[in-house]
Amino acid sequence: MPLFSQNDNLLSHSLKNITDKHPLSLKVVHINAQSLHNDVHFSEFRHTFCNSGVDVIAVSETFFEGNSQIALPKYNVFHVNRNSPGGGGGVAVYVSDNIPTKTLCTSDGESKLPEYVI
Repeated sequence: MPLFSQNDNLLSHSLKNITDKHPLSLKVVHINAQSLHNDVHFSEFRHTFCNSGVDVIAVSETFFEGNSQIALPKYNVFHVNRNSPGGGGGVAVYVSDNIPTKTLCTSDGESKLPEYVI
């Protein structure tokens, strides 16, 4: 099952059209990925957002693990993996590399507590 229900090219093109119309606005997207640890899902994610013009991409349910591919060209990534057996969970925030950013605090990834990146 694809990460995004629409055709990747259509979604990527639509995002670029929207962001191009608002050059002075901060463009923020949130997705519930249900696993970017999967290579196919991450490839779709990368293709959709790499040249989208979106400034901040917040992702819940990343399912990232220690060996997950997480880099997205032109973005800095801040993430917390869930540290419990069975995996799942996890959050990430991708911020355009032309926006100064700094992590203030993160959760520790314990399964009974909310995961966050500030």
